[in-house]
This record gives sequence, C-alpha cells and structure tokens, in this order.
Amino acid sequence: MKQDIKIMQKEGHFSPYTYGFIKPKIVLPSLLFHQLSLSEKTIILKHEIIHIQHHDGLMNIIMVIIQIIYWMNPFVWLAIPYIKEDQELYCDSELMIGMSHQQRYEYGQTLLHFSFLSSHHTLSNTLSSKKKFVKKRIHYIVKGQIHHNHWIKLFVMGSLIS
Repeated sequence: MKQDIKIMQKEGHFSPYTYGFIKPKIVLPSLLFHQLSLSEKTIILKHEIIHIQHHDGLMNIIMVIIQIIYWMNPFVWLAIPYIKEDQELYCDSELMIGMSHQQRYEYGQTLLHFSFLSSHHTLSNTLSSKKKFVKKRIHYIVKGQIHHNHWIKLFVMGSLIS
C-alpha cells in the first residue's frame, strides 16, 4: 500500500475505527490497546488497513448522502446496519486469505479478547446484537468461510431504483 496512514490513539473505550479516504487515519482506544499483545495489535491494524484499501470510508460517506436524500425510505434505514456488518465480514474474509487454521483461531481469540476488554468498560458492547455479531464473525473465521457483500449491492441497487 502506497498511501500514508496515520495511526492515532484516543482516550475512551470503543472499537478501533478508520476515517478519511483521502488521508486515512486509524483510531485506536489507548486504554484497551495497551492491554493487547503485539500479535493482537498487528491483526487489528491489518483489519483496519483492509477497510482503507476497500474504501469503506468513501462508502460510509455515500451511505450518509443516500440516507439524507432518501430519508423517508425505510429500506435505506434498515439496510445500513447490514452494510456495516458486511464491511466487517469482508475485512475478516480478506484478512483470512492464506491464514492457517491456527492463525484463524488466534484471530478469533483476538476478537474475543477485545470484546471482553471493551465490554467491561462500556454498556454498548454488552448488547445482545453486538454479542451475536461477534459470534457470527468468529463462526466465519473458524470455518474459514469467505463472506460476500450482498447488502452493499442491494443497497446501491435499491437506492438507484427509488
């Protein structure tokens, strides 16, 4: 990757995220990040870099614009959470390419460890829907299943048809 990526740490208890598509930045929670091993930090950074390579920041801006234009369309509001899940599953799938079963296991352990650490600091990560999604991600990772972005395609097609 030829693009410079700035890595920042912020106080707080949240999941790592990326923003910006011209000058991308990866934001990491400093308190939780200090509790992770080097291999866990590496895999989290690789995951976030895939978001940048996949242009998820641009897609998120497009989703907001479509939400503004079609704010009365319930399909748009219902599709957004599934698209965000698809983005995560896509990054997991890309990260798993070439991984051994042991490496996939370690990646699943990293997700569990991070979920465990962050759930002790915030109520939002204890919601059952987030727990179900972590379970779904780990299922895909352990099985080595590749996930395809069906919701993004449906969202774009539905928005264009509306």
